[in-house]
Amino acid sequence: MEEKNLEHAVDTTPEELLQLKDWWKVHGDRLSTIVLVVLACIVAWNFWQRRQASNAAKASIAYSAAASAEEMEAVIADYKGSPVAALAELRLASDYYHRGRYEQALDAYDNFLKKHASHKFALIAHMGRAHTFEATGKFDDANAIYLRVIKDHPEHYLSHIATLGTARVAAFQGRKDEARFILDQMLAANAGTPWGAAAEELKAALPRLEFTAPQAAPSLEDFFHSMSFGEE
Repeated sequence: MEEKNLEHAVDTTPEELLQLKDWWKVHGDRLSTIVLVVLACIVAWNFWQRRQASNAAKASIAYSAAASAEEMEAVIADYKGSPVAALAELRLASDYYHRGRYEQALDAYDNFLKKHASHKFALIAHMGRAHTFEATGKFDDANAIYLRVIKDHPEHYLSHIATLGTARVAAFQGRKDEARFILDQMLAANAGTPWGAAAEELKAALPRLEFTAPQAAPSLEDFFHSMSFGEE
């Protein structure tokens, strides 16, 4: 077998490949590190997204299951800063209102607006404040909000509720002719609609519509003083 003489073999490696090898010797370790860092960031981002999705699901379940003010407060505390927590704050304020806890309702609405002034449900919070003012006899404060909603959001459905609010306030303040005029205008503009029906119903109730101041909830001390205990 004829032996091949390799002493004079010529390196036929292309110049471009030689340049690439030289470049890799200088930059290869750094590039590998960058690739590893990028991969780590991708893995961390995917993990964070999955974690956020899991937390959002848990928050939604907790919100749906909450049936009391205390449970709603727990949702707000446990999922602070989440979209569900903002909804829980609004729902808590409404719960306070419907339970006659007006000071707490007003505080809750105010806190919501301080933290979520541009929230898509901020207008509901403003209307909640107006209803709370109205329920406590602060008619001028309530009317100012109603009028602002009507002026700034004429096409929003809440403007109709605000119009009904201005009519109630006028009636409560003894201006029933003005209240009737407001409702007549609302009827004319919304004939044959649920809003027209609501205006007609309120108009029919005007003669007997009187404001009754809310009764303050008794304190525990008053409650116990009102009880008598017999001798054992």
